Amino acid sequence: MDVGGEIPFVQANGEAVASVNIGVPALNDPNVRQVELFVLKDATAFDCAKLKIANVSTTACQFLTERQEDGLHVFVKRMSGCVLIFR
Repeated sequence: MDVGGEIPFVQANGEAVASVNIGVPALNDPNVRQVELFVLKDATAFDCAKLKIANVSTTACQFLTERQEDGLHVFVKRMSGCVLIFR
C-alpha cells in the first residue's frame, strides 16, 4: 500500500490519531517472519509507536523502516527466540 504525506494517519478533522490497529493475517503463519505494511511516498521518517498489530502480541513484533528510492518502507518483523532456565 502506498501512502502519501509525513503524517498519513489523521482523523477527518486533521488531528493525528492516537494509534492505528492493523491486522496482518500473514503473521498468523509461523513461517512468515517479516511483512511490508506500506510505503510512505513523501516521508523520510515515521514514528511506528502509533502502530499496533491486532492479531499478534505486540511484544512479539518489531517495526522497521527502510528508506528506498520510491519512499520509506514500513515493515513488521516477528521476533523469535527461546528462554533457557538453568537450575
